[in-house]
Amino acid sequence: MMLSPETVVEMELGGKSPEKVLAWIRGARRRLLELKLQAISRDFYEEEQICPSLQVQIDVQREYIMAAKEYYKKLGGEYTPSTNEIRKAEFEEAIPHIRELSVEFAGVRSGGERRTFIRDGEAVKVIRDELSFNEMQEFLEDVYDTWSWEDVLNVIRCCYLSEWKHKYVPRDIVVLDGDYWKVEVRYDNGLKKCKFEGSNCFPYSFRKFLTLLEWNI
Repeated sequence: MMLSPETVVEMELGGKSPEKVLAWIRGARRRLLELKLQAISRDFYEEEQICPSLQVQIDVQREYIMAAKEYYKKLGGEYTPSTNEIRKAEFEEAIPHIRELSVEFAGVRSGGERRTFIRDGEAVKVIRDELSFNEMQEFLEDVYDTWSWEDVLNVIRCCYLSEWKHKYVPRDIVVLDGDYWKVEVRYDNGLKKCKFEGSNCFPYSFRKFLTLLEWNI
């Protein structure tokens, strides 16, 4: 059973000094990083057997850290974010300026496909490029005809693309074929395009990302 953030703060941090609370936050951040590393997948099609899943553990650990930071501030502490936390905040602040999201997946079991989500006022336009079936175009229109652009941005927020590395590859093996993916984000305010990609290696929330985009592989 996963405890609520409020319970964790009360049980583990209640009555502690700001210095000890800050030390706890740093330890929790290291634990979060360990979970993300464990959750990096080499096989997109392999179902996770852990319960609660690593995705759930990561989401809950993030909530614990957020609650602990708020408690630290109430004690009078001034939290100094790490370099990664600053980069994450900058990405999240720029999300409202995203004008285009391009997602590409080429799998040995699923073929290759690219879906480009383009802001059209409050609505979203979807362009699909694929190696095979034209009849899927009608399916895509059925899926996304009720979507707004805010729905696309919420997928980006919910999957924490701000925490993804820019490149994912297996470190200890060499694979010449397999699965390849790429995600590109373009902005309307002059920011440089942001790109994430990988080969036979996936960030912890990639499956959730495709699922929320209603992309069934």
